[in-house]
Amino acid sequence: MRTRARNWRAPYQSILRPLILALFFCSGLSGLVYEVLWTRRLTLTFGHSVLAASTVVTAYMLGLAAGSLWAGRRADRATASRGTFLTTYAWLEIGIALWAGGSPWLLIGIDQLWFSLAASGWTSLWLWLAAFLAALAALTPPTFLMGATLPVLSRALVGESRQLGR
Repeated sequence: MRTRARNWRAPYQSILRPLILALFFCSGLSGLVYEVLWTRRLTLTFGHSVLAASTVVTAYMLGLAAGSLWAGRRADRATASRGTFLTTYAWLEIGIALWAGGSPWLLIGIDQLWFSLAASGWTSLWLWLAAFLAALAALTPPTFLMGATLPVLSRALVGESRQLGR
């Protein structure tokens, strides 16, 4: 009778995998909450939800793509342990929380920019463009960090390249 060699990682894997999947879920859920909050806040600035939603979606797509590209390349080259990737993920989430926590003040600053430009005689097209670019500058850094979380967590989940298909 053949006996299988006992895998010492099996208990660790059985706990770690659901934890990482729960982190995936919570990260995505909090990103959606930020998206809704930022859209609602920018609706006050732009006076129209279509412009606010377009701005937030643009920031999200730009940030998620750039962050995923950047972190994905780094994670693929890294030879670190799972714990290192989870620590990196924790720092990314702290960065997102800090930036998102400060975003209401950044968005209030965009309102102030809007009012000062309107008072100086800017037309509506230039006002919207200036507010769009300012909001994009305020919202792209946290979305960049959000985009970086997926490759980092994926790398923590996979561990080794030979496990990719599982």
